[in-house]
Amino acid sequence: MDIAIQEIEEIAEPSATYRTTADSALLHAWSLFIALDDKSNHQKNSHRRVRFGVIIFVFLTSLLAVLTTSITADTPDLLKNLLTIALVALPITTAGLMSYGLQFTPTLAWILYRFSSESIRKEIYLYRMEAAQYQDLSLEDQQKALITAVSKACDVIKDLESLVPFLQKHRTNEYLVENVKNRTDKNPDPNASAPEIPRLHRILRGITRVPVIGFIISDFVAYLLGEDYKEDHITAYDLLEAELSENQLTGDDGFSPLTTDQYILWRALPQRNWYVTRFNRDYAKFRSSRIVILVLGGIGSILAAGGTTTQLYIVVSTALVVAFSTYVQFRMYGQTYTNYHRSAQDIDSAIANWLIIRKGSQQEAEQVSTLVSDIEAVFQQERNVWSKIAIQVQTAAEDALTKRVDELTRQSEQTEDEDAA
Repeated sequence: MDIAIQEIEEIAEPSATYRTTADSALLHAWSLFIALDDKSNHQKNSHRRVRFGVIIFVFLTSLLAVLTTSITADTPDLLKNLLTIALVALPITTAGLMSYGLQFTPTLAWILYRFSSESIRKEIYLYRMEAAQYQDLSLEDQQKALITAVSKACDVIKDLESLVPFLQKHRTNEYLVENVKNRTDKNPDPNASAPEIPRLHRILRGITRVPVIGFIISDFVAYLLGEDYKEDHITAYDLLEAELSENQLTGDDGFSPLTTDQYILWRALPQRNWYVTRFNRDYAKFRSSRIVILVLGGIGSILAAGGTTTQLYIVVSTALVVAFSTYVQFRMYGQTYTNYHRSAQDIDSAIANWLIIRKGSQQEAEQVSTLVSDIEAVFQQERNVWSKIAIQVQTAAEDALTKRVDELTRQSEQTEDEDAA
C-alpha cells in the first residue's frame, strides 16, 4: 500500500528535470511570449504601412505644388479648382494620417514588444535546459524564478506612454500548446495546409504594397548586380544540422526538456542561420538602395542643367529621392547587418567549443549550463544593440517626416488664406 501511494505521488509530482505541457510557469511564459510576439508583428506592419502612406502623400503634395505653379490664364477653371482643392486636402489628410500613426502605431511599441518577447524566449530555453539561474534548483524554485524573469522582461513596456494593449483572452491549454508547437517545431507536418487568406484581405494587402515602387526598384537593382543572399550551397552547418536531425524522431514541442544536441539543433542553429540570411539581405538591400538614390539624384542634377523648362522633372526627381531615402531609413537598410554578422560569428565560436566538448569527455551539467548561457548571452547582446539602433533610427526618421508634414500643412494653410483673400 505504501509503495502504491509512493508511485502515485511520484507521478503527480514530476522531478526537477521534467517539463510537461501542464507546467504552469511555462504556460504563463509562452502565453506572454505569443501575445507580445503577435502584437509586435501587427504593430510593425501597421507602423510601416501608415508611414509609407504618409511618404506617398508627401510626395504627391510636392508634385501638386509644382503643378499649381504652371497654372495659366488658359487653364480650365475646373482643373484650377481641382488642383487647389487637392493641394489643400492632401496636406490635411497627410497630417491626419500621421497623427493617427503617432497615437495608434507608435514607434517604440513594436520595438519594445519585440525586445520583451525575445527576452522571454531566452528565459524559456534557459529554464528548459536548467542553465544559468535555473541550475541546481528544485522544480518549484525554478518555476518561481521563471515567472520572476518573465515579469522582469516585461518591465521595459510597463511605463510605455503609448501602450498598445497586447494581452489576449485566456485560451485553453490545448490551444496554447498547439500554438507553441507550431512556432517551435522546425519540422512541421508537410501535409498540413496553409490557412487560406480571404480574397478581400489579399486585395487590400496588395494595394498597400503598390506604392512602394522603390522596393521593387531596389530588388531589381540587386538582381542586376548579382546580389544573391540565399545560401544555395551546402555548408558545414547544413551537414551538422542534418547529423543532429538523424536522431530526432519528433520536433520541438516547446515544453519538454532538451538535450544539448536538441538545443543546438532547435535553438542555436536556426537563429544563427537567420542572422546569416538577414545580414546578407540587409547588405544587398543597402547597396542597391544607395545606387537607386544616387541614380535619382544624378538624374535631377542633369535635368537642372537644362534650365527652367525641366523644372517639373527636377522637382519630381528630388521628391523621389527624399521619399525613397525616408523609406530606406524606416526599413533600416544598412543599420543592422554588422550587428547580425558579429552575433553569427559569436554563435559559430560557441558551437565550435561545444563540438570539442561533444567529441571529448562526458558533458557535465556545468559545461552545458555555460554553453547555453553563452549562446543566450549572444542573443541578448544582439537584442540590446538592435533595440538601440531601431529606436534611434526610427525616431529620427519619424521626426523628419513629422517636420515635413508640418511644413506642408503650414503651406496649405497659407494657400487657403491667399485663396480666401
